[in-house]
This record gives sequence, structure tokens and C-alpha cells, in this order.
Amino acid sequence: MKEEIVYNCGGLPLAAMTLAEVISIQMAKNEGFWPHPSVYKGIHLGLHVYDVEDLKEAIEKLRLIPGVDHIKIEEGLLVISPTYKSYIFVRGECDAEEIVKQLRKFCFTELFAVYNLSP
Repeated sequence: MKEEIVYNCGGLPLAAMTLAEVISIQMAKNEGFWPHPSVYKGIHLGLHVYDVEDLKEAIEKLRLIPGVDHIKIEEGLLVISPTYKSYIFVRGECDAEEIVKQLRKFCFTELFAVYNLSP
């Protein structure tokens, strides 16, 4: 499988990114990968949106998810990409998997980290 991905991608950097994505998807399917929703946690996300309106929609979606009590946004424009990239930190007793599922309905969402916090 690895050789096929490297060949199809035409280079190692893209192949490495593709392999990492495949591995992360497989890990996320494992039971116990996602922390329990009742645990107070911090979640770092990266969003690729095309304009500020999409970012506002993402924030509104996050506010509607039960358990989210804090949202912090850092914005930036990537030189290599025409998309607007925002880094979002979410805190609360919320379901990280549900957050990613909701946001992926309208923009590309990267999950960087999920970790337990003291309330």
C-alpha cells in the first residue's frame, strides 16, 4: 500500500501526508481513542475556510455544541494556499469527535490535539 501511495503522489512529502492521514483515520476508529465527553478538555483545531463568513459559521456551530464553554481564535493566511486558515482552541465538557464531525460538514478541519484540563 505504501509504495502505491508514494507512486501515485509523485513524491515523498505528499505521500507522507497521505500516510499520516490514513493512520490517523484508522486510529480514530479504535474504541477508546476519543476522550469521554464528560471529561473537561482542551481541543486544538485548524480550519481551512474561504472567507470570514465561513469562519463566523464555524464559530456559530461551535457555540451550539453542548459543553463548549470557551472558544479562542487565531487567524492567518497561508502563503501556499488560497484558503483562510484559522486555529481554534475549544475548552469544555464536550465531545471532540462531534465537534470535528460538525465542522467537517462545511470546511476542512484538522484536529491537532485533545487533552484533559482541570476545570
